[in-house]
Amino acid sequence: MKNEDAVRLFDQYSDDLFRFAVSYVGSKHDAEDIVQEVFLKILGKHIPIIKSTEKTYLPCSYGTFLFPFLNTYYS
Repeated sequence: MKNEDAVRLFDQYSDDLFRFAVSYVGSKHDAEDIVQEVFLKILGKHIPIIKSTEKTYLPCSYGTFLFPFLNTYYS
């Protein structure tokens, strides 16, 4: 994934992920950490995300990365 694609995805979807994370953890500070971790993991995987599928891919990846993060974060 190119840097400009990553920036665009972050700009477009980070608020949705943030609200999703706040609804689970109840803390804005923790939700910000989760958003950062999710996007870093997505970027680290170098998965090409097709623009037409990103709206469905990213919410699925939230759960994929959010729940293990919550388990380690609150253990």
